[in-house]
Amino acid sequence: MFVNKLKLNQDKTEFIIFASPAHHRKLQDVSLNLDDHTTISPSDSIRILGCVLDKQMSMTDQVTNVSKFVNFHSRNISRIRKFIDKETCHSVVRSLVTSRLDYCNSLYNGVTGKNLDRLQKLQNKAARVIHCKPPRTHTTPLLKELHWLPVRERIHHKSLTLVYKCLHDLSPNYLSSLLKVRQSNYNTRSSSHTPLHTPRTYKSVGDQAFTSFAPKLWNNLPVKLKECPSISTFKKMLKSHLFKP
Repeated sequence: MFVNKLKLNQDKTEFIIFASPAHHRKLQDVSLNLDDHTTISPSDSIRILGCVLDKQMSMTDQVTNVSKFVNFHSRNISRIRKFIDKETCHSVVRSLVTSRLDYCNSLYNGVTGKNLDRLQKLQNKAARVIHCKPPRTHTTPLLKELHWLPVRERIHHKSLTLVYKCLHDLSPNYLSSLLKVRQSNYNTRSSSHTPLHTPRTYKSVGDQAFTSFAPKLWNNLPVKLKECPSISTFKKMLKSHLFKP
């Protein structure tokens, strides 16, 4: 930056250390010294392309951020619900609520059950708003009528769609290179069904990596789904598959 006559804006520059709680306790008074006048302390969380990443990669801060946004718009929609019809309300909710729940939701793989429940409650609330139902109404039939996958299945749907794109050269190389086809010395029935290699992990953080959870989800799919000729057909069949109890 010095060679190119550039200067960092200290107010817009931040850095973060991703580590486990045990390792964070060992890091005391860490700072980034850029020159004699600029010292930056590590942040607890940062925002990248609209996603909030915390220093432990638990995605809790991101879920909290989504909850604030969705609750704000859900309350506003509920106030005008009696003035609009069901179809219009459904369109508004898809635009302001479900789009936010689905944004980068593949990052939620491996999050705690508590955070998943928080996201599911947001979706349930949106479904009740559309159907004009009271807060304690059971939402399973409401979601089925709207043809909405629950939050966990929506996460799996997004992740499996990414895998399909990787295997059919529809994704960037940096993403496709993370998946490896399992090599076998035996001519088994499954050898033609593109089984993916699942790396061994020793910690729960490793299970959250795309290279770990994505092959597991893909290998558990029916062969008919894996052999879909197009991405649009795959998405439709995958959604029907995930709707099964």
